[in-house]
Amino acid sequence: MQCVDTSITLTFGCARIVFLNKFVSDVLNWVDKFQSAKAAVASASVAAAAAAQATLQEAYEQCSRISLSLTLRAPLILIPQDSCSLSGLMVDLGQITINNKFEMGQERNELGYPAIYDMINLELHNIKLSRVELTTRGTMKREYELLQPISLTLTICRNLTISWHKQRPEIEVQAKVAPVKICLCEEDLLVMLTVLQDNLGEQVTNTMVEDSNTSEISEISRSPKKVKVESEKEIEMVLAGHGHIFTKIKFSFTVEAMTLALFTGGGDAHVTSTTSNESSNGSSSKPSQSPSDESSGQHTDIVAASSLLGESGKLQSPTHIFYVSSDESLRAHSVFSKSGHKIMMAKRALAEVSLQVVRMKGTMMSDGSLAANLVLFDCILQDTRPDQDGFITRMMERKARSGERGMVDLTYRQEPSKDIYVDVRISGFVLVLHLPYLLSIQRFFTDNLPQQPDSPSPVKPKDTPKPKNDSSVDERPSNIMTVRVKVEQPDIALVEDVSSLDTSCIILHAEVNSDIKQTPMSQNISASIANLQMYTCCYNPQNRQKTLAQILNKCELSLLCSVTPSHAEHVDIKLSQVDLRVSP
Repeated sequence: MQCVDTSITLTFGCARIVFLNKFVSDVLNWVDKFQSAKAAVASASVAAAAAAQATLQEAYEQCSRISLSLTLRAPLILIPQDSCSLSGLMVDLGQITINNKFEMGQERNELGYPAIYDMINLELHNIKLSRVELTTRGTMKREYELLQPISLTLTICRNLTISWHKQRPEIEVQAKVAPVKICLCEEDLLVMLTVLQDNLGEQVTNTMVEDSNTSEISEISRSPKKVKVESEKEIEMVLAGHGHIFTKIKFSFTVEAMTLALFTGGGDAHVTSTTSNESSNGSSSKPSQSPSDESSGQHTDIVAASSLLGESGKLQSPTHIFYVSSDESLRAHSVFSKSGHKIMMAKRALAEVSLQVVRMKGTMMSDGSLAANLVLFDCILQDTRPDQDGFITRMMERKARSGERGMVDLTYRQEPSKDIYVDVRISGFVLVLHLPYLLSIQRFFTDNLPQQPDSPSPVKPKDTPKPKNDSSVDERPSNIMTVRVKVEQPDIALVEDVSSLDTSCIILHAEVNSDIKQTPMSQNISASIANLQMYTCCYNPQNRQKTLAQILNKCELSLLCSVTPSHAEHVDIKLSQVDLRVSP
């Protein structure tokens, strides 16, 4: 199994990428001027893609063995607020390692040839997301860590003998993600939303020229590939009709935990070593220089190159240095200058949302059918404000009596006929509502929205006549979609005060079932709420039965709705006897 046809070994250093939507749009608009060349490139790309696909298919049928050993220092991606800003987000993809090996299976065909599997292992280490502030020299001034370093392991098993060995899937993918934690304060949220708004919404020069002939040429050039894809699907459907069905793709993804921690106030800055070295050399004590003087002293590219080499000349971990031109640094601004809002309060914990054990698995068959299952074991909302000893801090969690079942179980199934079936089951959970705390969480998101820039009114594009469709056949989808939702007896408690476990509360208890069936010609909806009741009691579970007083006795509510082309919309609502008790 160590004998291979091709061996590829690659070591790639760290690259620095700055994403500016304005620059990318300008380049694309400039390319769009060359319509004839663009059409030629499009047609050549289609031909090259078809040739590459044929080559890969031939190599796949010949069971070619390709050995991979790739070690990539993943790029640093800087997303500034706009083209004149020194604040933004930085994505560090860490280190990527890809390698594979070939294994021989126990199965053999009638000629005695064994089954061969290609085991590909992909590992990502130290993936980070940070909010950064740069100096006019391009060095890191401050770094606020948003996503704590995480690791990802991805295993891919390819069945190289799928032509005769169909007991194992053609491709099997397994991924496992270590616990993920995101820390977000008000300042971080404001910067993130401002970056998304200003970077993506920065004005570009619209010089794109539309050419109707190009779209026609592109459609003509893509038509052979479309016909080929449709013919391949027809062949697979014929084989499936004769019982030749096998698993093409099988996948399984597991995330141990996903946690979002919310904090009020500003973030804790982490000053990088580059900035500290500059300050230790006395640069901070010198009189402030203009940005043009700083950039003229030493070119940023030379600083970036020399920072990678130590005294011995060996390659070291790269420092985060980005090029800043002298003209742009003269008018560079902070992320808060447009909104005029900067949060100077100390960092203080507010809430923590945790998703425990998220697991998704599924299979894709050769006849086009798909089956997937998503399970969320538990969803926890924790009040993390300080000085909460003895208070009610667990605002949401799964009921203990749910057993080994997950809190959310979603099943998706798609048949070869494109019929879709969705089943959602939500087991019992406890949700505690305290209005002042909910309002504080709401203010965390609503009070930190960036100000909308004064943008000119968009120019309406000219109406282009749409080509008439000669075919009189109504091409409506013929698939059927069925959705079933079941919520099993949640306890929703509205508490008076969270400072005591013996506080008074109102608890709403119900069980919800819903079925929706939709076809191209009709729609049927049936929903029911069973065991609907409301009562007041003490929140402490030990004293709950002693202090229970019914407000609404158990009742049921059902809804039936149907829509068909031949009949008008019909709605049927049925409510059982309602016993409502209200005392002073």
